Amino acid sequence: MLTWENLLGLFATAGLTGAAVASGIVWVSKNWISEKIKGRIKAEYDSQLEILKSKLKSESDVEVERLRSQLSIAAAERQFRFSKLHEKRADAIAEVYALLQPFVSALADYVKIIETSAGPSREDRNKKVTETGNAFLQYYSAKKIFIPVSVAKKLMKFKRCYAKLTYNLHI
Repeated sequence: MLTWENLLGLFATAGLTGAAVASGIVWVSKNWISEKIKGRIKAEYDSQLEILKSKLKSESDVEVERLRSQLSIAAAERQFRFSKLHEKRADAIAEVYALLQPFVSALADYVKIIETSAGPSREDRNKKVTETGNAFLQYYSAKKIFIPVSVAKKLMKFKRCYAKLTYNLHI
């Protein structure tokens, strides 16, 4: 039989059960909504992150290409400068050699041991040594920077020998 107490207990149980079920539904829907929002925010951030990554990658690729281009231009300029320097150096060496040969020849002719009457006079040979020597020394002094150090040392030694010879022979 149904008594007040049983009825009250039944209502209390039904109320408590309803409240528990309602709080369970509220808790589950709150968590579900929260997870849904978190998922959407994460998806949006991931999308924006991918956009930023691709943008940064494309910008960095453009910058890398720009730097590569600048480096290749600088390398070409340096190559051009060095080729011009080598060209000047080769020209200077060739001209020094071209001026040195007649000078050495005239000097050898001037200091030869046996003189013949058929050849030029000592005074003419002296003049030729002076002219060729001055031409060589003038050009060499102006272009010394282009001459390799080892060759420049030898030429300076030769120049000193010539200066001694000039002093001793009064050329």
